[in-house]
Amino acid sequence: MIVRLYGYFGLVGLASIGAWVGALAVLALQAVLGAFAAHRQRPRAYLAVLGLAVAGIVLAQINSIRVSAVPLDTAGQPVILQPVEELQSEAGVPAYQQLGKQRRDGGRAAPVTPVEQKPVQSFREAQLIEANQLDRWNLLITRGTLLLALLAIVADYLARFNRTTGNSYPLPIAGPWLDRLAPKSRTLLAGPLDLKLYLETVVRRGETFLFFTAADPWPAPALPRLGKFCRLPKLVYGQPADAEFYFNVVWFNRYCVVIPAGAAPAVLAQLQLYLEWHTFTKAAARQTVHVVWDLPAPPPEPLLQNLLMLGRETNFKFVLKAATVTPDLFEEIHA
Repeated sequence: MIVRLYGYFGLVGLASIGAWVGALAVLALQAVLGAFAAHRQRPRAYLAVLGLAVAGIVLAQINSIRVSAVPLDTAGQPVILQPVEELQSEAGVPAYQQLGKQRRDGGRAAPVTPVEQKPVQSFREAQLIEANQLDRWNLLITRGTLLLALLAIVADYLARFNRTTGNSYPLPIAGPWLDRLAPKSRTLLAGPLDLKLYLETVVRRGETFLFFTAADPWPAPALPRLGKFCRLPKLVYGQPADAEFYFNVVWFNRYCVVIPAGAAPAVLAQLQLYLEWHTFTKAAARQTVHVVWDLPAPPPEPLLQNLLMLGRETNFKFVLKAATVTPDLFEEIHA
């Protein structure tokens, strides 16, 4: 079979077959490894699959043009299969080269040793039909492999989108549909996690936050959501002093809010009342609101437990940096 394919396709066609076979093999290997390690990082492997798929489809297109250019043998003579490259090189020799070497005699060129002209190579009808059928199958499989590679990259990207760490190049596409595809943890004990970087990633994902901290880490009035072209404005709690105003702006994904340490206990208590009311009305924020506590003293444990329960109902996520809270309250812990 390989000899027949070589006769019909030549090296270019065989290279296209090797490319899509390699792409499918890497995809199969990733599927097997993913069954044993669901959170494994795979973007580089999928980029390799995409590169092989693109190479396969380009080579398959070149090979298809060559196969289509092979003429039909109408003389009824036996035909020995030769690679497509050889058929075209013999059929495409210019007429001036077929005369062989020439020498000048009295100002005129005279042929010295004429080259014996070979007949144009071609395929018999059955061979030409088979070659074109194989070519169509090769094109179909290469296109399908490219589509499969793109779908695998998108699926892997969405599966890693809501992870606390390990996601790459987040886009502002967060929403309930994505949370159903890739569920996120609703409570996080941050430990050594860099909360500034974490919240910048949250904003790039299209979500917002309430950040309880001793010092605002961002001097700018906005955080980048999609480069310099799309930014999320930032407010610092104080003016106005109505906590409900700040809760509403994060609920509707209009601002991110930094709350200084002095106002943190009172604001957190008011947040409990705010979430209780929304739980009573069975309302939930469309994009997740991240409530991040980065203060040495943790909130009172009864208040914290109530907030964690209310957050699951209203699409709020609670992140604590304090090390003295009970770890059993949290779904995810970064030690």
